[in-house]
Amino acid sequence: MAKLGSYFGTHAGRLKIYVGFFEVGSGAVTLFSDAEVDFAGSYHVFGQSGEFTLGIRLTDGDQGTTAGPCEVTLNGETMRQRSTKSTGRN
Repeated sequence: MAKLGSYFGTHAGRLKIYVGFFEVGSGAVTLFSDAEVDFAGSYHVFGQSGEFTLGIRLTDGDQGTTAGPCEVTLNGETMRQRSTKSTGRN
């Protein structure tokens, strides 16, 4: 299982959200571990505003693998049976 920290680094405080060069919102990491990351934020882009939550959870539990299943959750809707693959950045 790839460790998410290798890809996301450590994040604290309020983070800005960009589309290209344009700042469109902000949010914060609400949970962070090797196997799971959750983010909650708000946006205002193209005349639309809203709030969202996004979560990624690696589900295989095997520290030795570089690919495996994961769950992606957007606004409480979970998409299971997704897959991940590490490209050597552990």
